Amino acid sequence: MVRGPQLIPTPLGNPIVPMLRSAIALLTLLAVVVPRANGQALEVDHMFIMVPARAPVMEALAAAGFRVRPDSGVHEGIGTASFGIAFANAYLELVWIVDSADFAGSPFGLAQRLAATPRGSPFGIGLRQASGHLDALPFETSSYQAEWMLPGAASEIAAWTGDVREPAVLVVAPPMTWLATLEEFPAILERLPHPNGIRELTRVLVAGPGLPVESAVSRALVRKGLVEFVRGPDHHLELFFDHGAGRNWDFRPTLPLVIWYR
Repeated sequence: MVRGPQLIPTPLGNPIVPMLRSAIALLTLLAVVVPRANGQALEVDHMFIMVPARAPVMEALAAAGFRVRPDSGVHEGIGTASFGIAFANAYLELVWIVDSADFAGSPFGLAQRLAATPRGSPFGIGLRQASGHLDALPFETSSYQAEWMLPGAASEIAAWTGDVREPAVLVVAPPMTWLATLEEFPAILERLPHPNGIRELTRVLVAGPGLPVESAVSRALVRKGLVEFVRGPDHHLELFFDHGAGRNWDFRPTLPLVIWYR
């Protein structure tokens, strides 16, 4: 990576969040971590939501007190672009389509899910391994390597049954995780908490019709305490921050997202 002002790469594609490098900051990771099993622990690295367009979503999040960068990055070969919101131990990525042809061939199965709206899930969940190594995983995967990725830094896309109700799931290669980004760009942590007081992700709940899906991937996410699935009339993501649930923002219908915080 080049030094100085630049864009930070994310597992889905090209850079999305410009930040400046600064002095090393202390990173404390608390929740959304599961105990090691056979020397392995998985953590939530990021979540992404497919949205129709950038502007209304960005405005809604900024109005709720989140620091939202106006910059967007295009994911070459996938047909999408995105912007992100940073937290101390994860990030949220908002993704929209910019090239329908490329999007149709996305390896994440996103086109099939969106084509099945309202049954299809608009969400994706990125995981990382706490060990810093890509060890054996509790579900089958296929490797995904793009030109923009570091050599040998392929992400692992979880095997999909074809059930459109299930979110896309991938495991990010260690050099591409959010923790690796924070080590490279510690100034990100200096901008936390957000003006609304939110700093750290502590719980992830995915609601939608027909959930939970009976698949090896969904079972592993629940068994390891990473994600909760609940049946609901509509697909929406509920994110809990800083071990709080006293207040919330419900961004529906602009965005299928509910934020819980102290």
